[in-house]
Amino acid sequence: MRQFLVVISILLSLISPANAAGWSAELTIDSMFVYGHNDQIVINTSGGAVYTAGCIADRWFLTSNTPERYARLYSTLLSAMHTGKKVKLWYVDSCTTWNYHEAQIVAAYK
Repeated sequence: MRQFLVVISILLSLISPANAAGWSAELTIDSMFVYGHNDQIVINTSGGAVYTAGCIADRWFLTSNTPERYARLYSTLLSAMHTGKKVKLWYVDSCTTWNYHEAQIVAAYK
């Protein structure tokens, strides 16, 4: 019975998604632009890594659910880019358009 439970546990762990998420390293924003009909923010950075398998390092799509939140995120990023501050991005366990990381939160640092 114990062996059966171990086998079932292993099988379930193989089919369950990992749901990895977390903060990136401190990143320098090299460039960014607004893309598409829903104004997604695309960010090119340096200083990062591949945080989710299949994504491209230092490439990000920032997603949000309201125009007001997009405006706050964009202003934070723009301010950080022009003042030379570093940012951290909260990423989720998915790649999005162009195999870029999907991020949802921005934090700026000195």
